[in-house]
Amino acid sequence: MITVPNTFIATTEAITLAGGKIKFVDINIEDYNMDPEKIKSAITDKTRAIIPVHLFGHSADMDPILEIAKKYNLMVIEDAAQAHGAEYKKKTVGSIGDLACFSFYLCSNYHVKVWLNLPRDLYRAAYRIMICNRYAI
Repeated sequence: MITVPNTFIATTEAITLAGGKIKFVDINIEDYNMDPEKIKSAITDKTRAIIPVHLFGHSADMDPILEIAKKYNLMVIEDAAQAHGAEYKKKTVGSIGDLACFSFYLCSNYHVKVWLNLPRDLYRAAYRIMICNRYAI
């Protein structure tokens, strides 16, 4: 999974708990979001997804991220926990990639999550994970 290091720990913790490996890419200094130019060099044959983190109410530069994901057959999972209501080219963040996570917790970023744009099989898998987590199964 490719993501950025400047995010709340839950982003990377979720990858690790799912058995994935984290590959960090640097940010750009204009908006502190993922630098799309750094993604290609981070992709390996084991890469499955790109996780852009929309930060401080600003969206990541999604067009090049989506182009790279399409070229390499990768999912795009938007972390929109810190960018509620932010837009990218008139599209609300969280509605652009394959999946999205939001948070509704007052002081933290990952207490409650909402999954958007989920195909039925992914929704079922996400729901099972949520139930197992809730009841410590």
